[in-house]
Parts: sequence; C-alpha cells; structure tokens
Amino acid sequence: MKVFFVCFLCFCGCSCSNIEEVRRESNHIMEVIACELESVEKKDDLKKIIPSLSDKFERLVDLVILADSLEETSVQSETKGSSLLFAQMKRIYQMHEGRDLIEAAQLKGLKKLEKHFSFEKVHD
Repeated sequence: MKVFFVCFLCFCGCSCSNIEEVRRESNHIMEVIACELESVEKKDDLKKIIPSLSDKFERLVDLVILADSLEETSVQSETKGSSLLFAQMKRIYQMHEGRDLIEAAQLKGLKKLEKHFSFEKVHD
C-alpha cells in the first residue's frame, strides 16, 4: 500500500460522466486530503482524522474504478493535487507510526481496488 497508491491515483485522472470530470474530482479530493494532512503534527492528530481520510481514499478508489470503466484512461501529467498529496504523504510516512496509520486509512479502498482489478482479469 505504499506511496504508489497515491501515485497510481494521479494517473486516473461520482456522477462523473467523462474522464475529465473524473480527473477534476480526483485532483480536488487529493488537494483536500493533502490539506488535512498538512495540519498533522503528531500521531494523535493523524489518528483523529483517519475516518475522514479513509472515506476520501475510498472515494478516490471509486473514481479510479469509474475511470477504468470509461475506458479512456491515459497517463496524465502530475497535477497540483497529486503533488501536494505526495509531499504530505512523504512527510507523514516519516512520523512514528504514520505509515501504519495511513495504510490503515487506505485499506478499505485498496481492497475494493484489488477486488475490481482481479475480477476484471478473471473476466477478460
């Protein structure tokens, strides 16, 4: 579940009807997560926002799955949201237990993502 999870999300770009809407919403969510993480100074701060982060990471996964279903996905250059989020994730990973807490927040979304893509491979 490493930082690659975040990087993967920025390559995807809801009620989004096209890939550009998916990308815009993904970028916005990444900016919001980065903003939340920016306020974290210690482990207890991070623990308080885990439920909120978990919901947002799961929403990003929903957007990845939606982008995949639109079959228009292509590699996109780095966005403001992905850059901000990457920087904050890197900082949080340096904190004592920060990595474990972030990965716990990502777990539900990651399982959904793995299920989607493993199901897709079986049925291709």
